[in-house]
Amino acid sequence: MPLFMRGEEKKHFVAACRMRYGEKPGRKAKSDIIDDLMQYVGYKSRKHAIRVLNRTPAKRKHKPRGRRKILTPPMLGLLRKIWAMQGYPCSELLKASLPDWIEAWKNRNNISPEDERLKLIGVSASTLERALAPYRVLDESSTKESREQSLTQLKQSIPYVDRRCRPEKPGSLSIDTVAHCQGDLSGNFVWTLTLTDELTHWTQNRAIWNKGRYVTCNALKHLFRELPFRVRSLNTDNGSEFINHHMQHFLSECYRTCEVTRSRPYKKNDNARVEERNRRVVREHFGDVRFDDEGFVRLLNRFYHYSNLILNHFSPCVHLVSKKRQGTGIVKLYDEARTPYQRLMEHLPEGRRKERLKAFHESLDPIDLTLKVQQCRADILHLLQRHKIDQ
Repeated sequence: MPLFMRGEEKKHFVAACRMRYGEKPGRKAKSDIIDDLMQYVGYKSRKHAIRVLNRTPAKRKHKPRGRRKILTPPMLGLLRKIWAMQGYPCSELLKASLPDWIEAWKNRNNISPEDERLKLIGVSASTLERALAPYRVLDESSTKESREQSLTQLKQSIPYVDRRCRPEKPGSLSIDTVAHCQGDLSGNFVWTLTLTDELTHWTQNRAIWNKGRYVTCNALKHLFRELPFRVRSLNTDNGSEFINHHMQHFLSECYRTCEVTRSRPYKKNDNARVEERNRRVVREHFGDVRFDDEGFVRLLNRFYHYSNLILNHFSPCVHLVSKKRQGTGIVKLYDEARTPYQRLMEHLPEGRRKERLKAFHESLDPIDLTLKVQQCRADILHLLQRHKIDQ
């Protein structure tokens, strides 16, 4: 079976034959050109080959498909200006407000009544929506859809934490928040930010008012500054208070060597240390209380200052070493009970930092700290009771 020319090669060959055929070389030469077309291109009829050689290639005019566009470029330009001045409303609201805005625009710029831009008044809402759709993401960059898509991409860029590798040095931190809202997330209220080291159980708490960018980053910076070791990694849950652009920008700018990971969705065991500290320190004292006054932030931070010292220096804790199933039960093996201070001293190298931490520990009095914690808690409950009476 003979193989004939195809594609671009065929086009070029036919164009060359047509040029030779148009020069009128004589009857015998024209017959040879037709024979070449039938042999190399595959034409089965000599009449068809002659028609192809005599045809003048004309440029095709591609007509735009579909209906004619209603909005011309001047009309679209005026529409975008009015849309931006109104704050990017939806097409239905824009359609209802166009007559007043176009009338004001006509009077302000002395537009003639025959101007085609005045025809915007008769355009339907669906046409306005289709016309503004390509510009909606560009002009309305703060829409909910674009924010959700951006946060989804940000979340996917943060890897999951690997719990199979136990940290060998202090600095692998887990972070979480507790909302003091009494089950109602509406309005403004106090949050508690908790930071726990995976290896030594060293814990820091700090109260913040809401979860704004400035407050959250400053609280995290304050907690990092109070730690007696260098921050190596930070593991968070999938909450919006951590998975957002300003938090990731803060960590990348101020703590470039800090590796950021996140726990798996609906797997609280990935943040087991900080979850246990939340229960023991925060929820046992103020778990069912709503702090909807900014004045509680100062009292709570004073309470956390003393409670953190007791928790880290004088409260022993155990670490789960292994667990295995025996029959119908699970046998868990724990290490020796030690305070976070004692665990940290085992891993800190000899130096000025270790000496300062030891001297600070020897200056603390657990009984005095406990009395101060009780006094702070009483002050918080007293202010809470007075706040309820005022309401």
